[in-house]
This record gives sequence, C-alpha cells and structure tokens, in this order.
Amino acid sequence: MAEPVRARPGLAAIACLGIAWGFVMHSMGWAQLAHFAQVRALAAGKSSQEICDAWASETPVRRLGNPKEIADVILWLASERASYVTGQTILADGGIYRGL
Repeated sequence: MAEPVRARPGLAAIACLGIAWGFVMHSMGWAQLAHFAQVRALAAGKSSQEICDAWASETPVRRLGNPKEIADVILWLASERASYVTGQTILADGGIYRGL
C-alpha cells in the first residue's frame, strides 16, 4: 500500500517517489489496518486485538508505528541536514525488514 507524494522539488532537487505505510497507525490507515486485522482474525479464530498485538510483536521495537515517526524521517530528508544523502531507501519500519 504505497502512497505517492507529490511535491515540487526544491533547490536541492529532493524527490520522494512514495511512502509505504506498512504497520503505521494513522487515521486513514488505521481503518484499513483494522479491516485487515478483522479479516485475519476471522480466518484464524482470534480477536482483532490479538492480530494487532501479533503484528506489533513481529517488529523488534514491539509496537506499531505512528505518523509522527514517519513525518520526522520525511522532514529530515527535506532538511539541509540530509543534503548529502542521495539515491537511498530509508526504512522507518521499527526494524521489521531484516535484509537479504
């Protein structure tokens, strides 16, 4: 579930192609995450809360993300402090991606 980010590149020519929300609790995403949890709960014979707890336990930080954490990464990338960062994939996923 990737959401394109449309913004005009600034002087530093920053281009953000998309943001994959993953396990982030935000107003629109929470409804979709809750729906996914309900579907999985019905299939597994568990409660939605048990499914959300299981998803949170899969991350090394043992919780779901929040929008401020994603916004902080975006703000850093758009700042002068990240002016030397080019062509990178920045993961703000609570450590769930373990690499190849």
